Amino acid sequence: MKKIEIPASAVPAQFGRYQIHVLVNGHIPGVLSGAELRGRAREYGDRYAASRRAVAKFVAQYGVRTACVPSLPGRSRVWVDTEGQPVKIVLV
Repeated sequence: MKKIEIPASAVPAQFGRYQIHVLVNGHIPGVLSGAELRGRAREYGDRYAASRRAVAKFVAQYGVRTACVPSLPGRSRVWVDTEGQPVKIVLV
């Protein structure tokens, strides 16, 4: 899997723990859809969705977007590059 390196210093200061989690784990199926949310977190799904959208907007400047990948189980939504290939984001 291709890796996209993003300087840790470029990450917006207002990003919290969940947004950083989404940023670096968006290559794992279920993270970008919110399917991994459990317990009380599911009650605040709209706020978590807004957080995921903020992260997606941030990574767009690095040529990364979200897309459903047919080769993954359940056509999972993950980070992809401009060619539509899944990528992993690494903070450096």
